[in-house]
Amino acid sequence: MKSETRIKKELEELEKIIENNPKYFQQQAKEAAIEKLKTSLYGLADNLFEVLSAAVKAPPVIQKNELEVYTPETLSKKLGVSKAVLRTWRFRGRGPKFFKDGSNTFYTSEAVKEWAASKGENSSTAEYLSKAN
Repeated sequence: MKSETRIKKELEELEKIIENNPKYFQQQAKEAAIEKLKTSLYGLADNLFEVLSAAVKAPPVIQKNELEVYTPETLSKKLGVSKAVLRTWRFRGRGPKFFKDGSNTFYTSEAVKEWAASKGENSSTAEYLSKAN
């Protein structure tokens, strides 16, 4: 451990160096401030990017004439299945009723509720299979 007098002596030497080179240390302080600002700006940009990415990936439920309408993206998240599963259900006629607007697919909340109610609840696989046959 350094003695107190040695530390004081080193501090005095540093003060002399700073006094003899004020422009150098002003430049160093300026560069440090710029780096700190860049870091803050990059952090803000990253946060903004995350927020915007989340908004694009998870479109909100669309309101059409007071009727809730889901896109495949929002319904897949709501049901906990993939968009591919929804597509397969549409193809096989097993999922909720849907409608198309051009190439876009939509599900009404009423159709989803009716479909879910038609599925019923099962206490076992055997019960489910007996209903399916």
